[in-house]
Amino acid sequence: MLDEPMNAMAEALAWLRGWLADYPFLHSFLGGMKSLAAVFAIVFVLELLTGGNLQRYWTRNFRTDMCYGVFYLGGIYNALIYVPLASLLTLVVPAWNFHLLDHVPGPAGYLIYWLLADAIGYWIHRWYHSNPIL
Repeated sequence: MLDEPMNAMAEALAWLRGWLADYPFLHSFLGGMKSLAAVFAIVFVLELLTGGNLQRYWTRNFRTDMCYGVFYLGGIYNALIYVPLASLLTLVVPAWNFHLLDHVPGPAGYLIYWLLADAIGYWIHRWYHSNPIL
């Protein structure tokens, strides 16, 4: 009785996997959306169980935060801003060596990279707030 719907679902999933293989950006985008949905579900359930304020999910601020989550986790930022900017810098200044952490042990290099990326991201975010164009 359930064999026919299950077979149809399996065929649809196989088609979707094949289709996503042709569009890696879309595959990355959907992966980001799954991550965002999972984090949202966990936080929502925890707030529901602990008596948190669920009204915040109907606010403009929440919708703005979700749009930023889609923009960054969905890979849109990387595709439209980060990769073109890094490519442009490489073309404009080819003598610059962006392999600054190659000689640092893996865990230490990751920690240094994470701290620097977070600090730079913070100051760029501050700049966005102070710049009327952004």
